[in-house]
Amino acid sequence: MTSSSRASRLFILACTCAALTGCAEEPRAMANTPSSTPPAATPATLQATGSPTAPRPVELRSVEVKRVRGDAELSRMAGEGLLANGGEPVAIEVRTAEPLGNLERSASPEIYVNGARLGDTWALGQDRLVVIVPEGDLKKLQDANEVTVAWLGAEQLTRSRTPLRLDRSMLP
Repeated sequence: MTSSSRASRLFILACTCAALTGCAEEPRAMANTPSSTPPAATPATLQATGSPTAPRPVELRSVEVKRVRGDAELSRMAGEGLLANGGEPVAIEVRTAEPLGNLERSASPEIYVNGARLGDTWALGQDRLVVIVPEGDLKKLQDANEVTVAWLGAEQLTRSRTPLRLDRSMLP
């Protein structure tokens, strides 16, 4: 069927999509067999069991500042480009009071200094986070700074309630 009407072409396209969608559905015999995947959690079951992924503040145990040069792991994370320019980047390492939980998800925990991210945060374990800070960005730090952690996308619900203090005297 050939038509020059735009509406007719859209109708044919819609019918084709509907037909293809119908082909992708499971046959009834397969739909009635028991599935090994558990049923999806409903809000009622999450309330009853307590959701392990419910957003909660990330409380902190300690903060430390380290030199990147001379540490193989931190140097690898900083990358050759940052180390090649002759500067002395540092790593701000934060230990959390409790394990972070599932790190295999689209959001990530991030370190904030005075409410701002200084770079991408690396999770090096369930309770260890590190951000590499170029030497030039260290000049932005004040004499006394507040360090917090929050999950991207849920900052208001997950930001540390008790910030840790990072003094300029802690810098290497």
